[in-house]
Amino acid sequence: MRHTDIIETAWESLIDYVKTQNPMPDSPSGGSGKPNIRELERNRNTEGLVGALRHADEGVREYAAEALGNLSDRMGVDPLCEALKDNSWRVRMWAAWALGRIRDERAIDPLIKALRDDRLDVRRTAADALGNLGEPAIDPLVKTFGEEDPDFCTRIEYVLWNIGNASIPPLIKALESDNQRVRMRSAIALGRINHKRINDPPGVILDPSAIHYLETKIDNPASKRDEAQAVEPLIKALKDNEATVRQYAACALGEIGDGRAAEPLMGILNDNNAMMRKEVQEALKKIQKK
Repeated sequence: MRHTDIIETAWESLIDYVKTQNPMPDSPSGGSGKPNIRELERNRNTEGLVGALRHADEGVREYAAEALGNLSDRMGVDPLCEALKDNSWRVRMWAAWALGRIRDERAIDPLIKALRDDRLDVRRTAADALGNLGEPAIDPLVKTFGEEDPDFCTRIEYVLWNIGNASIPPLIKALESDNQRVRMRSAIALGRINHKRINDPPGVILDPSAIHYLETKIDNPASKRDEAQAVEPLIKALKDNEATVRQYAACALGEIGDGRAAEPLMGILNDNNAMMRKEVQEALKKIQKK
């Protein structure tokens, strides 16, 4: 079960919120030499909309991006990927939204780059679009865990959380990576996938003024079978030579709450690292409650 399916209604409300806070100009209707975007959309004229995406008027480009998403025509993918570089953040946001509707794998790398956008609205929309793309986006996303930028990697964690259970096997595999950052981030992501509240993803994605749209409580979306896959690899990660990997493996085991982790965790209660001891204690408390 994908988290994206669960939050679809909340996301539409969030898009409505963005529209309210940043209203678009009236849809171009063909006057003043501007293309009639709604007519092009009604006629399913993808070629005309692609041309409008390069128009000098910012409002025309915004509506053209939205219309291309409504049509979900794959002919619009490459132009929309290019529009992610537009100098207007609103055009970039609607281009990301449209790519999420079309769900073409060509958009994965451009959307991952859009997670670095300086506008929150663009980052949030790109994250949701990648969630809509689902499984094909997982491996490219996990590969980025080796990067140094912690905020960027946190956004990647959110997307994997959004995709849900399908992310678990690639993340388990990544626990064996030679790269310490990849192992650490994979452990963190495995823990996040088992969170029960929809507003658990970090605030670099969601801003305080809009978060109330996403405060819906949900049941744990990972099935018991999927949770079980991660337990043994995470127990193994408790012996990692990097303290941060061990720490986040303990945290993830606490989130999963599987009783098999209790004994291995108790065995490292006297770890030399104070933060590690704290995480182990918290994990054991959570396991006991479950």
